[in-house]
Amino acid sequence: MADPSSCSNCGHSFSAKRGSKDYGRRSFGCKVPSSSMDMTIKDVIEDEFNVHLTPEDPETRYLCRACLWDVQPLAKARDIGLKAQEKIKQSGIPASYLSKKLRSPVPTPRQHKKQKICTPQKHDNDEFMACSLPASPLQSSPPCIDSSDPSGIGGSDTPVNNHYKGAVAYSLCFDNGNQKVTTRHQTRDRNNTMYNMVQGYAALDRVPTLHLSDDKPLPQDILNIPLSSYLPTDMDEVDLRAEMTTMVIRVLCENLHIFQHLRKEITGHIKHNYSKESSQKSILIPVGVLDKDESKVADTIDILEHYHQYVPVKPSGDPLTIPLHADGLSCERGNDAQSARINGSTVWNQLQGLMMNIQEWHKRCLLLQDAYDVLYKGSSARDKGTLFNLKNYFNQHNVSGNVKDSFNFSEEFLNFCCDGYIVLAAMFFMDIPDINSVSSQYPTALQDQIRYVNSIATEIIDLIFISSQSTVQAILGNTASDLHQPYPYCVCKRDMPEEVMVYCENRHCNRGIWFHTFCMGMDEQDIPDGKWYCSNVCADEAQEKRHYEHKKTATSNLQDNTKHYTILVMWYGLNQKVRRDAIRENDGPRMLLHWKFDLLQFQERHHPKYFIVCHRLLTAVKCGVYPRLQATLTWNRTVNPRGGPGNSIAMDLQMEFFNKEYKESVKEAAGHITPATIGRHSQMVGVGKILREVYEKQIAGMCRSTIHKKELFSKQDEISE
Repeated sequence: MADPSSCSNCGHSFSAKRGSKDYGRRSFGCKVPSSSMDMTIKDVIEDEFNVHLTPEDPETRYLCRACLWDVQPLAKARDIGLKAQEKIKQSGIPASYLSKKLRSPVPTPRQHKKQKICTPQKHDNDEFMACSLPASPLQSSPPCIDSSDPSGIGGSDTPVNNHYKGAVAYSLCFDNGNQKVTTRHQTRDRNNTMYNMVQGYAALDRVPTLHLSDDKPLPQDILNIPLSSYLPTDMDEVDLRAEMTTMVIRVLCENLHIFQHLRKEITGHIKHNYSKESSQKSILIPVGVLDKDESKVADTIDILEHYHQYVPVKPSGDPLTIPLHADGLSCERGNDAQSARINGSTVWNQLQGLMMNIQEWHKRCLLLQDAYDVLYKGSSARDKGTLFNLKNYFNQHNVSGNVKDSFNFSEEFLNFCCDGYIVLAAMFFMDIPDINSVSSQYPTALQDQIRYVNSIATEIIDLIFISSQSTVQAILGNTASDLHQPYPYCVCKRDMPEEVMVYCENRHCNRGIWFHTFCMGMDEQDIPDGKWYCSNVCADEAQEKRHYEHKKTATSNLQDNTKHYTILVMWYGLNQKVRRDAIRENDGPRMLLHWKFDLLQFQERHHPKYFIVCHRLLTAVKCGVYPRLQATLTWNRTVNPRGGPGNSIAMDLQMEFFNKEYKESVKEAAGHITPATIGRHSQMVGVGKILREVYEKQIAGMCRSTIHKKELFSKQDEISE
């Protein structure tokens, strides 16, 4: 018989209290009150916390009040989970999928204490082995992968790896999930608290890549990557124009009456080699919430060490490097953490099993913010046709200049304005007064009609397309210029660093703009405080330029600015459309093509962090990493949570959905956030939505469409206005 004076779980000693016969203890030999479950609370404790309780006699085990409060929610949660499992089995959802969701790989606090993180040992067999936490769902048996290349990733010259037959690859993604807890009555001792946490998930790759080689690239191959590989070429602009033309045709067929019957004839989905694989539903496995602050290098190292446990092991014992997707700031912190561990004794200690990779959604937020910084000004509220003016006219109060706080509203509003201007441009080229009119040049044959709408879309693209080749040629010309070219300044055309130089105020001076005081016959004291000209010719030319600019009328400036503004609205809107469409189709080459154009914008708009991660991505997919990782970074950059063609989303956007689900769940803790609370609510990520749907549809007899029903506005009516 066990000692009744101590807790069987934590060993807490019970003290006798006056007027209390149970000494603060609670017996847990009783059965859990459930009709669908026959387990004692001891079994729940042993199963959840992976411990063995004594004594064996169920009638003499006792718990303290604190342990009892921890155990009861576990028992109830398991009972609810079993009931939900039965309901989902009856509804036809595969039980294996529910089992993966209900059995989260997130360890409880007691399991954290028992786990040992160590360097994996070498194995003699050639089978694929995964180094992960106990009970990790990544060790499940997904569909096998054939060793042959089904679609020719990497071409016929790419080496083939046959070590991983029957295995499946996956990628990791993480982001911070900071939770702010506000205090109702704030004092000096009780203030608002910010809990810094990170959350991650694993996504099984839809496009197979394990059959490709893991041979490291040679340093000479990386050095020989030409600069033109990072910059858009003429053919890249041709591809971008073709994408934009497709987007314009979709807008015209959606909003113009004469083209609406052509919607079935136009390109609904831009196909690629892996469209079938991309339409498959992704298997997403949350890997829990960590109570770590990624803004600290030490915590970032702990985060990477935790995710490093999920890195697979090669037959040689080395890590099989997988991508760790994140936003730009997290990528920078992850690279800093790996640099801090670069002196580790093994590749495992150096955290080389993870490769930080930039994702798509945060980049789209940055580009959309740049567009709003240019186009969205409060001072233009009275100027017809501006974004701010249209926002007030159509009562789009949720749109703001801070895109991150209202991304969906801001993107939808920009697309709406872009569609309106595209329709107006088409009406101008077709010479029709409204969207319901028919052009006199509109043909009758179907094929001729398709050619006609393509010609209208091409004219619109020719009007608004902004080529970057001048910038590219300037960059390539500066880098390839001769080092012995003449010195561009002064009349002497010689570089004399010790001499003082003076600036000519004529911006169009053809003599050198900057001049040595020695060559001009001047001393440093002779330099005037005001404007200085190198000659009377420059002084007269500058005076004529000022007089000519002063004669320009305000009307001509207004007309030029209006046209330029309209072109920019359509240009930024179409760029957002093509980037979103490439992500939705999981078209890796198109996404990488857009990164080449974005590299120039990062430089122009002063985004050095994204410029660096963009350069690293383009280097990696060129020949900077293994062929297997090149294919993974190209074709497995998105996830498809629903399944079906055109339903892929960026991995960091799916991470935002998981963060939102976790924050809504942890609100029930009412501010009492502890390690046990974090572990419990992180296990509900990905499960709570399923349970709510089962409850609403089968238990409560309701459908989500009947709970929230709202009349949608008609974009067709607003465009016609």
